Amino acid sequence: MSKEGNHLFVVNGKEARMIDCNNLVLPFGPEFVSDVVNRTHTAQDQEQCLLAAELSILAQKNAVKVHLDWEGKG
Repeated sequence: MSKEGNHLFVVNGKEARMIDCNNLVLPFGPEFVSDVVNRTHTAQDQEQCLLAAELSILAQKNAVKVHLDWEGKG
């Protein structure tokens, strides 16, 4: 494993793999700024934004605090 950071870990029931994302172009940031300045919806439209907010709220509502064996149970 690299110590450089910027990795994506993909895990399923069969395997775990790491994808090095250090050299990937990430267009969302510049597109988002452009959307704010130009009042466009290139990076993310309103429907996507509202769905992401709804999913975040549902995830928080259904979250359960768990303690791992190696954590202090204080």
